[in-house]
Amino acid sequence: MEFIPATPLRSGAVVQVALAGYEGLFITAPPASEAADALRTVPGHATDTALNPVIDIEYSRPLDPATVTAGVTLNETSTSQPVRAGIVLRGGRIIRISPEQSLMPNSSYTYQVSGNLLDLTGQPVTPLQQSLTTGTEGIFESPRLLLAAPADGATGVEPTAEIRLSFDRAVNPLTLSSETVLLIQDGLREAVSISLTKDGCEVVLAPNVPLETSSRVQVTVAGVEDMSGNTAAPSTIRFQVRTTPKPLVGRTTRKTRNSFTNGLFSARRRLIGLLFGRRSR
Repeated sequence: MEFIPATPLRSGAVVQVALAGYEGLFITAPPASEAADALRTVPGHATDTALNPVIDIEYSRPLDPATVTAGVTLNETSTSQPVRAGIVLRGGRIIRISPEQSLMPNSSYTYQVSGNLLDLTGQPVTPLQQSLTTGTEGIFESPRLLLAAPADGATGVEPTAEIRLSFDRAVNPLTLSSETVLLIQDGLREAVSISLTKDGCEVVLAPNVPLETSSRVQVTVAGVEDMSGNTAAPSTIRFQVRTTPKPLVGRTTRKTRNSFTNGLFSARRRLIGLLFGRRSR
């Protein structure tokens, strides 16, 4: 059975539905009080960008895919000449701009998001404008995982250890997620915090809780990209957590009497010596 209100329901209202044998309540969605904001841009205000970059813009709320193409542009800065580019929506909140041809070297390009881009509530997003400057080379090869710590096959790993994955170039932080970097402990997926070092080449995984002793851990990387959209080959690192916790190493110190107690015992020894000395005369 379907009911269509004669007039639109008020935002944030509590609505009661009552029928024979049924009664229910629901609350209508409140209005979006603020425009959706850009949280992160990659590469952002960058210099020496590859001639074949991808530009990712992450928003605070899901966007309306039907408005993405009309709301996003890429231009050569000095001439305002439009650049042909593919514009897609990734994961509902990330706009990706991919130039169809390599950009000109040592040139400035500006990408803009206008109020024509809407979120899923129909609210215009906050306008955005940023520029980047290209270098002299393009990057077309897939990034490579150079080093993992703990290493594949390691044993005796501390339960509180961080996992570090070093790549041969900077990776796109907006391609790092629980879907592309997984930590599995004894067959169960574990929650981790994912971060990048300053140069963008090393991914750091920090388990939200310490790993279990004697557990077998597997870290899988699949779908991580560099700044030009090249995808790293899938990698798997396996290691074992130490069997028993590392014993605490502490220093054993002798207890000493305080100065008052030491002085009291010294006085007693002197008194006893004096008394025995008198008796012996």
